[in-house]
Amino acid sequence: MSKNIDAICFSCVHFDAILGCPAFPDGIPEAILLGENDHSQIIKGQVGKFIFEPINENENELPIER
Repeated sequence: MSKNIDAICFSCVHFDAILGCPAFPDGIPEAILLGENDHSQIIKGQVGKFIFEPINENENELPIER
């Protein structure tokens, strides 16, 4: 049985298509990739205090700098 990857990370302001997620420099946990964890809270073992924040979809507003 194959598992489907949830695209939540691709909708996060912290995600970079080349560098990945700054909270998980060694790889995003499977539970997040599969949508079993929405990363709305800090997870033990992650780097920093990054949590999921949706990309601003309003084209007229600039994203918040971190």
